[in-house]
Amino acid sequence: MAEALARHLAPDVMEASSAGLMALGYVAPPTRAVLEESGVSSEGLVSKPLRTVDLGSIDLAVNLAGRSIEKHLEGRALPVEDWEVGDPFGSDLEVYRRIRDELLAAEVALKDERERVAELRRRLPEGTPVETDYVFREGPADLARNAEADFVDTRLSELFGDKSRLVVQHMMFGPAWEKGCPMCSMWADGFDGAAPHVGDKVAFAVVARAPIGRLREWGRQRGWRHLRLLAAVFLVYGAGALVGTVLHAGSSTLLAWLPFVCVAAVVVTGFVRHREPPPG
Repeated sequence: MAEALARHLAPDVMEASSAGLMALGYVAPPTRAVLEESGVSSEGLVSKPLRTVDLGSIDLAVNLAGRSIEKHLEGRALPVEDWEVGDPFGSDLEVYRRIRDELLAAEVALKDERERVAELRRRLPEGTPVETDYVFREGPADLARNAEADFVDTRLSELFGDKSRLVVQHMMFGPAWEKGCPMCSMWADGFDGAAPHVGDKVAFAVVARAPIGRLREWGRQRGWRHLRLLAAVFLVYGAGALVGTVLHAGSSTLLAWLPFVCVAAVVVTGFVRHREPPPG
């Protein structure tokens, strides 16, 4: 019932999936009846066990079991909200209607809260203007073409193309390194598959301090086919901490990278501005 109501209420705000500790394998007829009374379809839904749900894809778990579900979460530290709405199974239609209405009220409140937070985030300051049109080195899309004559200089302003936003992954790959950071490379492996889809909305690039030829050869060995690879000679690694900085406005650091963590940053055209990615 909760999944059907959430899908009906806010399909563009929440992606809902429900599962139970004791799944029936079907939607109970009284549940279908009270949903239909409210114009909510239960078509395609079944009562399924929790073990069928990909827990890694969950942003918020809502517990309707009336008892702790921690031991069923496979050791994952998921945020859990406990809703005291009860289980109507085996009761008459009036109980089902009451539970339906309680669930609907709780889901409306959850939707409204998510929309409120989204609006607050949209009001965040745009960030610090980027005053330098930095120059990167890059080559053609075919990574097998790796001669010096194939490489060109590309400015920051040119990276946007026809997009208003630019997302940059910083790869830890120093000038003297033979290979890129394993963790950064792992993330880039995944981004290579996502890049064609992300490219519908934003420009995307991978930036490293390694010479462009070595960076491209590393990408060729990894099998990357969709990533725009850029060498940035102005990239600086902090001593010991391995904290890199990319893009400066005066003396202000615009992109800061935690040790061994690849962070996506957003830059907006016009006055080119940097905005820190949200936590988590």
